[in-house]
Amino acid sequence: MNIKSYLDLYQLVESDNSSKESRRAFGLSQPLLVSKPLSQLMLWLATQKEGLIRPLFSETFSTYLYGMTFTVVLIAFILGIFSGMALLHYNGQVPVNIVYFMAVVIVLPLLTMFLSIFSMFKVHKTQSILLHISPAYWMEKILLLFLMY
Repeated sequence: MNIKSYLDLYQLVESDNSSKESRRAFGLSQPLLVSKPLSQLMLWLATQKEGLIRPLFSETFSTYLYGMTFTVVLIAFILGIFSGMALLHYNGQVPVNIVYFMAVVIVLPLLTMFLSIFSMFKVHKTQSILLHISPAYWMEKILLLFLMY
């Protein structure tokens, strides 16, 4: 199952109005696939896909992802310029404290990378609180906010 079929399945499940009995009858009508639930699911998706509203979410997902990535990169670039200007500001009377600049440019990115790696190793546990320190978790939340509109 790839991301495109997963997104199509998500859209189908959200908009599906069929009854539980009709879905069960479809599953039982495929005797060769009874022991392969993923294959049954993909076949059900293929048969029900025509009834979905166009454009499919899987077709517009890359556009959302590109827009969100571009926005995050643009925000990071602007924050980087302003933080660099603020930390390296020289007024002629007091010397520039390079320690603050190095902390922001070196230590802060290393800290966030460490937290991301640490959260990736612990995310497999259910209800893991470390999931919330991962940037990927917050990217997903931002994407869901964009999709609501």
